[in-house]
Amino acid sequence: MISNKSKNILTIGTDTNGKGGIAILIQSYSKMFKKFNFIASHQEGNLFKKTALSISALLRCCYYCIFKPIRIVHIHTASFTDFYRQSIYVFCAKVFRKKVILHIHGAKFEQFYENHRSFVRFVCHKADVLVTVSNYFIDYLKEQKLNNNIFLLPNVTYKPSVGPIKKNDQKLHLLFIGAIDSRKGIFDVLECFAKNKEILQNKIIYHIGGTGDTKTMNEFIQQHQLSSFIKYHGWVDNERKEKLFRTADIFVHPSIFESFGISILEAMSYQLPIIATPVGGITDLVENNVNGILIEPGNKKQLYEAILFLIDHPEYLSEMGHQSGKKAEKFYPPAIEKQLDHLYQSLEK
Repeated sequence: MISNKSKNILTIGTDTNGKGGIAILIQSYSKMFKKFNFIASHQEGNLFKKTALSISALLRCCYYCIFKPIRIVHIHTASFTDFYRQSIYVFCAKVFRKKVILHIHGAKFEQFYENHRSFVRFVCHKADVLVTVSNYFIDYLKEQKLNNNIFLLPNVTYKPSVGPIKKNDQKLHLLFIGAIDSRKGIFDVLECFAKNKEILQNKIIYHIGGTGDTKTMNEFIQQHQLSSFIKYHGWVDNERKEKLFRTADIFVHPSIFESFGISILEAMSYQLPIIATPVGGITDLVENNVNGILIEPGNKKQLYEAILFLIDHPEYLSEMGHQSGKKAEKFYPPAIEKQLDHLYQSLEK
Protein backbone atom coordinates (compact mmCIF):
# COMPACT_ATOMS: atom_id res chain seq x y z
CA MET A 1 0.00 0.00 0.00
CA ILE A 2 1.42 3.36 -1.07
CA SER A 3 0.25 5.03 2.14
CA ASN A 4 3.05 7.31 3.31
CA LYS A 5 3.05 9.46 0.21
CA SER A 6 -0.41 8.88 -1.29
CA LYS A 7 -1.71 12.26 -0.12
CA ASN A 8 1.13 13.92 -2.07
CA ILE A 9 0.27 12.29 -5.42
CA LEU A 10 -2.37 13.41 -7.91
CA THR A 11 -3.33 11.08 -10.77
CA ILE A 12 -4.95 12.42 -13.94
CA GLY A 13 -6.38 10.25 -16.71
CA THR A 14 -9.46 8.95 -18.45
CA ASP A 15 -12.63 8.16 -16.50
CA THR A 16 -12.15 4.84 -14.70
CA ASN A 17 -15.70 3.81 -15.62
CA GLY A 18 -14.80 3.98 -19.30
CA LYS A 19 -13.67 1.28 -21.69
CA GLY A 20 -10.07 0.55 -22.52
CA GLY A 21 -6.72 -0.36 -21.03
CA ILE A 22 -5.89 2.99 -19.43
CA ALA A 23 -9.15 3.04 -17.46
CA ILE A 24 -8.52 -0.52 -16.26
CA LEU A 25 -4.95 0.34 -15.26
CA ILE A 26 -5.98 3.42 -13.26
CA GLN A 27 -8.61 1.32 -11.48
CA SER A 28 -5.84 -1.10 -10.52
CA TYR A 29 -3.58 1.68 -9.28
CA SER A 30 -6.35 3.15 -7.14
CA LYS A 31 -6.35 -0.01 -5.01
CA MET A 32 -2.66 0.51 -4.18
CA PHE A 33 -3.20 3.87 -2.46
CA LYS A 34 -4.46 4.61 1.02
CA LYS A 35 -5.77 7.89 -0.41
CA PHE A 36 -6.17 8.09 -4.18
CA ASN A 37 -6.35 11.65 -5.48
CA PHE A 38 -7.77 11.36 -8.98
CA ILE A 39 -9.11 13.70 -11.65
CA ALA A 40 -10.94 12.30 -14.68
CA SER A 41 -9.85 14.40 -17.66
CA HIS A 42 -11.94 12.61 -20.27
CA GLN A 43 -15.11 10.55 -20.51
CA GLU A 44 -17.46 9.31 -23.20
CA GLY A 45 -20.40 11.54 -24.09
CA ASN A 46 -21.48 14.46 -26.26
CA LEU A 47 -19.37 17.57 -26.93
CA PHE A 48 -21.00 19.59 -24.15
CA LYS A 49 -20.36 16.87 -21.58
CA LYS A 50 -16.73 16.47 -22.66
CA THR A 51 -16.10 20.23 -22.66
CA ALA A 52 -17.67 20.69 -19.23
CA LEU A 53 -15.54 17.88 -17.83
CA SER A 54 -12.36 19.34 -19.35
CA ILE A 55 -12.99 22.75 -17.77
CA SER A 56 -13.88 21.19 -14.43
CA ALA A 57 -10.80 18.93 -14.53
CA LEU A 58 -8.44 21.84 -15.18
CA LEU A 59 -9.96 23.86 -12.33
CA ARG A 60 -9.66 20.87 -10.02
CA CYS A 61 -6.04 20.40 -11.04
CA CYS A 62 -5.31 24.00 -10.06
CA TYR A 63 -7.18 23.52 -6.78
CA TYR A 64 -5.19 20.40 -5.87
CA CYS A 65 -1.90 22.07 -6.75
CA ILE A 66 -2.68 25.19 -4.70
CA PHE A 67 -4.57 23.90 -1.68
CA LYS A 68 -3.51 20.26 -1.31
CA PRO A 69 -0.03 18.94 -0.37
CA ILE A 70 0.54 17.61 -3.89
CA ARG A 71 4.16 17.06 -4.89
CA ILE A 72 3.80 14.68 -7.83
CA VAL A 73 1.26 14.78 -10.68
CA HIS A 74 1.00 11.43 -12.50
CA ILE A 75 -0.59 11.99 -15.93
CA HIS A 76 -1.73 9.09 -18.13
CA THR A 77 -1.88 9.78 -21.85
CA ALA A 78 -2.45 8.01 -25.14
CA SER A 79 -1.67 9.57 -28.54
CA PHE A 80 -3.21 12.16 -30.86
CA THR A 81 -6.09 14.14 -29.30
CA ASP A 82 -5.55 12.62 -25.88
CA PHE A 83 -1.89 13.71 -25.82
CA TYR A 84 -2.84 17.30 -26.61
CA ARG A 85 -5.55 17.20 -23.94
CA GLN A 86 -3.25 15.79 -21.29
CA SER A 87 -0.46 18.24 -22.14
CA ILE A 88 -2.57 20.98 -20.54
CA TYR A 89 -2.16 19.26 -17.17
CA VAL A 90 1.59 18.92 -17.72
CA PHE A 91 1.82 22.70 -18.18
CA CYS A 92 -0.53 23.35 -15.26
CA ALA A 93 1.48 21.17 -12.89
CA LYS A 94 4.76 22.78 -13.92
CA VAL A 95 3.33 26.27 -13.35
CA PHE A 96 2.82 25.22 -9.73
CA ARG A 97 6.29 23.63 -9.63
CA LYS A 98 5.11 20.06 -9.19
CA LYS A 99 7.02 16.99 -10.32
CA VAL A 100 5.37 15.51 -13.41
CA ILE A 101 5.19 11.86 -14.48
CA LEU A 102 4.00 11.53 -18.06
CA HIS A 103 2.80 7.92 -18.45
CA ILE A 104 2.64 7.13 -22.17
CA HIS A 105 0.23 4.47 -23.44
CA GLY A 106 -1.02 3.75 -26.93
CA ALA A 107 0.10 1.58 -29.81
CA LYS A 108 0.10 4.49 -32.28
CA PHE A 109 2.54 6.72 -30.40
CA GLU A 110 5.30 6.30 -33.01
CA GLN A 111 2.96 7.36 -35.80
CA PHE A 112 1.73 10.29 -33.71
CA TYR A 113 5.27 11.39 -32.87
CA GLU A 114 6.39 11.31 -36.51
CA ASN A 115 3.64 13.81 -37.41
CA HIS A 116 3.86 16.02 -34.29
CA ARG A 117 7.55 15.95 -33.41
CA SER A 118 8.05 19.50 -32.14
CA PHE A 119 5.07 19.53 -29.81
CA VAL A 120 5.64 16.01 -28.46
CA ARG A 121 9.30 16.76 -27.75
CA PHE A 122 8.38 20.01 -26.01
CA VAL A 123 5.82 18.31 -23.74
CA CYS A 124 8.00 15.27 -22.99
CA HIS A 125 10.93 17.47 -22.01
CA LYS A 126 8.67 19.33 -19.58
CA ALA A 127 8.04 16.11 -17.66
CA ASP A 128 10.38 15.03 -14.88
CA VAL A 129 10.07 11.42 -15.96
CA LEU A 130 8.49 9.50 -18.83
CA VAL A 131 6.90 6.17 -17.99
CA THR A 132 6.04 3.52 -20.52
CA VAL A 133 4.83 -0.05 -20.42
CA SER A 134 7.28 -2.15 -22.44
CA ASN A 135 10.96 -2.54 -23.22
CA TYR A 136 10.16 -1.81 -26.86
CA PHE A 137 8.94 1.67 -25.96
CA ILE A 138 11.78 2.25 -23.51
CA ASP A 139 14.19 1.76 -26.40
CA TYR A 140 12.11 3.94 -28.72
CA LEU A 141 11.81 6.87 -26.28
CA LYS A 142 15.54 6.72 -25.56
CA GLU A 143 16.35 6.59 -29.26
CA GLN A 144 14.26 9.71 -29.85
CA LYS A 145 15.85 11.42 -26.81
CA LEU A 146 12.47 12.54 -25.50
CA ASN A 147 13.67 12.68 -21.90
CA ASN A 148 16.75 11.81 -19.87
CA ASN A 149 14.66 10.01 -17.25
CA ILE A 150 12.62 7.09 -18.64
CA PHE A 151 11.05 4.44 -16.41
CA LEU A 152 9.62 1.03 -17.27
CA LEU A 153 6.36 0.23 -15.48
CA PRO A 154 4.44 -2.71 -16.95
CA ASN A 155 0.69 -2.99 -16.71
CA VAL A 156 -0.86 -4.91 -13.86
CA THR A 157 -3.10 -7.96 -13.76
CA TYR A 158 -4.67 -10.08 -11.02
CA LYS A 159 -4.49 -13.74 -10.16
CA PRO A 160 -7.90 -15.31 -10.85
CA SER A 161 -9.74 -16.66 -7.83
CA VAL A 162 -11.49 -19.38 -9.84
CA GLY A 163 -10.35 -22.06 -12.26
CA PRO A 164 -11.38 -23.04 -15.79
CA ILE A 165 -14.89 -24.07 -16.75
CA LYS A 166 -15.19 -27.69 -17.86
CA LYS A 167 -16.63 -28.23 -21.33
CA ASN A 168 -18.07 -31.37 -22.89
CA ASP A 169 -18.27 -30.39 -26.56
CA GLN A 170 -14.87 -31.89 -27.50
CA LYS A 171 -13.93 -28.65 -29.24
CA LEU A 172 -11.07 -26.24 -28.69
CA HIS A 173 -12.30 -22.84 -27.52
CA LEU A 174 -10.30 -19.92 -28.90
CA LEU A 175 -10.71 -16.39 -27.56
CA PHE A 176 -10.08 -12.82 -28.71
CA ILE A 177 -10.78 -9.82 -26.48
CA GLY A 178 -9.94 -6.35 -27.75
CA ALA A 179 -10.84 -3.70 -30.29
CA ILE A 180 -12.47 -4.96 -33.48
CA ASP A 181 -9.82 -3.31 -35.59
CA SER A 182 -7.52 -4.45 -38.40
CA ARG A 183 -4.40 -3.54 -36.39
CA LYS A 184 -5.42 -6.09 -33.76
CA GLY A 185 -5.30 -8.87 -36.35
CA ILE A 186 -8.92 -9.90 -35.86
CA PHE A 187 -9.67 -9.80 -39.60
CA ASP A 188 -6.61 -11.93 -40.34
CA VAL A 189 -8.10 -14.55 -38.03
CA LEU A 190 -11.46 -14.40 -39.80
CA GLU A 191 -9.84 -14.70 -43.24
CA CYS A 192 -7.82 -17.67 -41.97
CA PHE A 193 -11.02 -19.33 -40.76
CA ALA A 194 -12.85 -18.62 -44.01
CA LYS A 195 -10.07 -20.25 -46.04
CA ASN A 196 -9.88 -23.30 -43.77
CA LYS A 197 -13.53 -23.53 -42.74
CA GLU A 198 -14.06 -27.15 -43.77
CA ILE A 199 -11.28 -28.33 -41.46
CA LEU A 200 -11.82 -25.97 -38.53
CA GLN A 201 -15.59 -25.62 -38.17
CA ASN A 202 -16.05 -28.92 -36.34
CA LYS A 203 -12.93 -28.58 -34.21
CA ILE A 204 -13.06 -25.08 -32.71
CA ILE A 205 -15.30 -22.38 -31.34
CA TYR A 206 -13.97 -18.83 -31.63
CA HIS A 207 -15.20 -16.33 -29.04
CA ILE A 208 -14.87 -12.58 -29.73
CA GLY A 209 -15.36 -9.85 -27.14
CA GLY A 210 -14.98 -6.14 -27.87
CA THR A 211 -16.30 -3.22 -29.88
CA GLY A 212 -15.15 -1.38 -32.98
CA ASP A 213 -15.73 -2.19 -36.64
CA THR A 214 -18.42 -4.75 -35.88
CA LYS A 215 -20.27 -3.99 -39.11
CA THR A 216 -17.39 -5.21 -41.28
CA MET A 217 -16.81 -8.17 -38.97
CA ASN A 218 -20.43 -9.32 -38.95
CA GLU A 219 -20.74 -8.90 -42.72
CA PHE A 220 -17.63 -11.03 -43.24
CA ILE A 221 -18.90 -13.74 -40.88
CA GLN A 222 -22.26 -13.87 -42.67
CA GLN A 223 -20.76 -13.72 -46.16
CA HIS A 224 -18.43 -16.65 -45.46
CA GLN A 225 -20.93 -18.59 -43.32
CA LEU A 226 -18.75 -18.73 -40.22
CA SER A 227 -21.45 -18.19 -37.60
CA SER A 228 -21.63 -21.89 -36.72
CA PHE A 229 -18.28 -21.70 -34.92
CA ILE A 230 -17.82 -17.98 -34.18
CA LYS A 231 -19.60 -16.34 -31.25
CA TYR A 232 -19.54 -12.56 -30.89
CA HIS A 233 -20.24 -11.39 -27.33
CA GLY A 234 -20.08 -7.60 -27.81
CA TRP A 235 -18.43 -5.44 -25.19
CA VAL A 236 -17.74 -7.64 -22.16
CA ASP A 237 -17.73 -6.35 -18.59
CA ASN A 238 -15.46 -7.88 -15.95
CA GLU A 239 -17.90 -10.66 -15.03
CA ARG A 240 -18.49 -11.78 -18.62
CA LYS A 241 -14.81 -11.41 -19.46
CA GLU A 242 -13.88 -13.67 -16.57
CA LYS A 243 -16.30 -16.32 -17.83
CA LEU A 244 -14.80 -16.14 -21.33
CA PHE A 245 -11.26 -16.52 -20.01
CA ARG A 246 -12.36 -19.49 -17.91
CA THR A 247 -14.04 -21.06 -20.95
CA ALA A 248 -11.13 -20.56 -23.35
CA ASP A 249 -8.36 -23.02 -24.18
CA ILE A 250 -6.22 -20.64 -26.27
CA PHE A 251 -5.98 -16.85 -26.54
CA VAL A 252 -5.49 -15.70 -30.14
CA HIS A 253 -4.32 -12.11 -30.57
CA PRO A 254 -2.18 -11.65 -33.74
CA SER A 255 -1.79 -7.86 -33.59
CA ILE A 256 -0.05 -5.83 -36.26
CA PHE A 257 1.28 -3.74 -33.37
CA GLU A 258 0.72 -3.65 -29.61
CA SER A 259 2.28 -1.27 -27.08
CA PHE A 260 1.87 -3.85 -24.32
CA GLY A 261 -1.07 -6.22 -24.70
CA ILE A 262 -3.10 -6.02 -21.49
CA SER A 263 -5.62 -8.60 -22.75
CA ILE A 264 -2.75 -11.00 -23.46
CA LEU A 265 -1.49 -10.51 -19.91
CA GLU A 266 -4.99 -11.16 -18.53
CA ALA A 267 -5.18 -14.36 -20.59
CA MET A 268 -1.81 -15.44 -19.19
CA SER A 269 -3.11 -15.00 -15.64
CA TYR A 270 -5.81 -17.55 -16.54
CA GLN A 271 -3.03 -19.91 -17.68
CA LEU A 272 -3.92 -19.79 -21.36
CA PRO A 273 -1.46 -20.52 -24.18
CA ILE A 274 -1.08 -17.49 -26.45
CA ILE A 275 -0.97 -17.22 -30.22
CA ALA A 276 0.37 -13.75 -30.98
CA THR A 277 2.94 -11.76 -32.96
CA PRO A 278 6.45 -10.65 -31.87
CA VAL A 279 5.66 -6.93 -32.08
CA GLY A 280 5.93 -4.08 -29.58
CA GLY A 281 5.50 -5.10 -25.97
CA ILE A 282 4.21 -8.59 -26.74
CA THR A 283 7.74 -9.99 -26.61
CA ASP A 284 7.86 -8.96 -22.93
CA LEU A 285 4.97 -11.38 -22.36
CA VAL A 286 5.10 -14.27 -24.81
CA GLU A 287 8.10 -16.52 -25.39
CA ASN A 288 7.84 -18.59 -28.54
CA ASN A 289 7.19 -22.30 -27.91
CA VAL A 290 7.25 -21.70 -24.15
CA ASN A 291 3.94 -20.08 -23.22
CA GLY A 292 2.64 -19.67 -26.73
CA ILE A 293 3.38 -19.52 -30.43
CA LEU A 294 4.58 -16.34 -32.13
CA ILE A 295 3.76 -15.80 -35.79
CA GLU A 296 4.58 -13.09 -38.33
CA PRO A 297 2.02 -10.23 -38.39
CA GLY A 298 -0.50 -10.82 -41.15
CA ASN A 299 0.75 -14.33 -41.92
CA LYS A 300 -2.47 -16.32 -42.08
CA LYS A 301 -0.67 -19.52 -43.10
CA GLN A 302 1.40 -19.45 -39.89
CA LEU A 303 -1.72 -18.62 -37.90
CA TYR A 304 -3.53 -21.65 -39.30
CA GLU A 305 -0.53 -23.89 -38.65
CA ALA A 306 -0.27 -22.69 -35.03
CA ILE A 307 -3.95 -23.39 -34.37
CA LEU A 308 -3.77 -26.77 -36.10
CA PHE A 309 -0.66 -27.71 -34.11
CA LEU A 310 -2.44 -27.11 -30.81
CA ILE A 311 -5.52 -28.98 -32.03
CA ASP A 312 -3.37 -31.98 -32.95
CA HIS A 313 -1.13 -31.75 -29.86
CA PRO A 314 -3.43 -30.92 -26.93
CA GLU A 315 -0.71 -32.00 -24.48
CA TYR A 316 1.02 -28.66 -25.15
CA LEU A 317 -2.00 -26.68 -23.93
CA SER A 318 -1.40 -27.53 -20.29
CA GLU A 319 2.36 -26.92 -20.30
CA MET A 320 2.16 -23.66 -22.24
CA GLY A 321 -0.71 -22.53 -20.03
CA HIS A 322 1.31 -23.33 -16.93
CA GLN A 323 4.19 -21.25 -18.27
CA SER A 324 1.80 -18.37 -18.98
CA GLY A 325 0.65 -18.46 -15.37
CA LYS A 326 4.25 -18.39 -14.11
CA LYS A 327 5.16 -15.45 -16.36
CA ALA A 328 2.06 -13.51 -15.24
CA GLU A 329 3.17 -13.55 -11.59
CA LYS A 330 5.64 -10.69 -12.05
CA PHE A 331 2.73 -8.50 -13.18
CA TYR A 332 0.57 -9.10 -10.10
CA PRO A 333 -0.16 -6.09 -7.84
CA PRO A 334 2.57 -6.66 -5.19
CA ALA A 335 5.30 -6.59 -7.85
CA ILE A 336 3.89 -3.59 -9.74
CA GLU A 337 3.13 -1.70 -6.53
CA LYS A 338 6.76 -2.05 -5.50
CA GLN A 339 7.91 -0.59 -8.83
CA LEU A 340 5.37 2.23 -8.64
CA ASP A 341 6.49 3.09 -5.12
CA HIS A 342 10.11 3.14 -6.31
CA LEU A 343 9.13 5.57 -9.08
CA TYR A 344 7.53 7.98 -6.62
CA GLN A 345 10.46 7.71 -4.21
CA SER A 346 12.90 8.57 -7.01
CA LEU A 347 11.09 11.88 -7.56
CA GLU A 348 11.09 12.83 -3.89
CA LYS A 349 14.87 12.76 -3.54
